Amino acid sequence: MTRFAVNNLKAVNSMKQLVSSFALRLRRSPAVFVALMTAVGCARSNSWKYEPAPHADIVSIVPADLGVDAKAAQEQGSSPGDEAESQGRFPSAVAVVQVSACMRASDGVRLLHVADTATERKVHWGHAMDQLAPVREVVFMDQYGLDPRGFQHRDLLRSALDAECTLCLIFARVEDTELHAEYVGALWDAAGVRLLATYRVPVLLTPLDVDEQDEMEKDGQLKEKWLYEADFRAEADLRRLVRDDIWDLALRDQPASTRPSPWRTDNPLLPRDRGRWRYLLVPPRPDTP
Repeated sequence: MTRFAVNNLKAVNSMKQLVSSFALRLRRSPAVFVALMTAVGCARSNSWKYEPAPHADIVSIVPADLGVDAKAAQEQGSSPGDEAESQGRFPSAVAVVQVSACMRASDGVRLLHVADTATERKVHWGHAMDQLAPVREVVFMDQYGLDPRGFQHRDLLRSALDAECTLCLIFARVEDTELHAEYVGALWDAAGVRLLATYRVPVLLTPLDVDEQDEMEKDGQLKEKWLYEADFRAEADLRRLVRDDIWDLALRDQPASTRPSPWRTDNPLLPRDRGRWRYLLVPPRPDTP
């Protein structure tokens, strides 16, 4: 065995003896052991501490979240907003978005999130606008391009413009209500940031008799169906109100220009089979005999 290996072996043995003697002293004096562990734990707790990520508490929607005055939102049905005449607003696409409200725990700021909307409900919104010629299409907005931590209603208007939608409908279901269902909404001119109409649609279904009311209170499944029916009726009424208001807005809208269009053509679009070979005929040169 070399001298280097002998020295390493001696160092290891001396370290083992030191650890054994220290452990023996700790066993004989528990107070020293407890004090040592407490010091190690305090040092570790001071060096690192768990901090939860910022969160927001879900709250019930209020008219101010949609940019609507509280007094105007108390009226049932549709309440007109800016009734000034427009020019060139139609034809237009309509952006529709359902939102929910939350409150940031750090500073109490109220923010909005895009609420989950079932596909069949989106289809109902599209069908409601199908017969409106001034409406080019209905675009159901999602969270794309918006702050995932929350946003304001003006951020939705900018997102609607990015989707080439002049009109933007923001609506929400009121959770804190004594009724069976209640919806509020606001129709905005996204380009001019003008509030065109506000909506409040409450629904309170009345049972046929007292026995049916008692049965609904006892049977949770029956009550859930009852609330689902009220929610469907409230949203259906909201769709009809929005459809009628958009029709009235389109009637009052003026064309973007009063001059006739400079684009003219002598080629009829229909029927397509009329004179189809005329495009292949090469006219003769004027100097050709």
